[in-house]
Amino acid sequence: MIFILSALASSFLYSTDSVLAKIALDEMPFTVFMFIVSCMYIIIAISIYVVNRKDIHIYFTDILHHKYILIAIISIIIGTIIADALMWYALMKSTKQNIPLTTALIHTSPIFAAILVFFVFKKTINIYAFIGIIITVIGIIITVINS
Repeated sequence: MIFILSALASSFLYSTDSVLAKIALDEMPFTVFMFIVSCMYIIIAISIYVVNRKDIHIYFTDILHHKYILIAIISIIIGTIIADALMWYALMKSTKQNIPLTTALIHTSPIFAAILVFFVFKKTINIYAFIGIIITVIGIIITVINS
């Protein structure tokens, strides 16, 4: 149950991110915005390290974990740094009237996640996931038509 609440909270917070980022990006250069984002990531990383430095050091020095550290780095580069930069760039380039469309397109990740799960984990997409994907696509179409 906690994963559902966490996912819903994440979804809500991402929606506020879209709106607030658009307000900021209308008044500042993209590079300044990205610099501020990077500074926030640095502050968070330092804070986590200060609180958990022993566990982090143990994990990083164990050779058995290096594969997963590399996967985490790739995941963060693709899913956080590049994806977030593209999201904020899309918001910057969109008009205020297009924010619902831009946000809808940005948050189609469940569709791609279901497809990736099929190929990476060899897990079949059940009927409920398929229906969810169809509903998401219909929602995007409705948003596009009404924009």
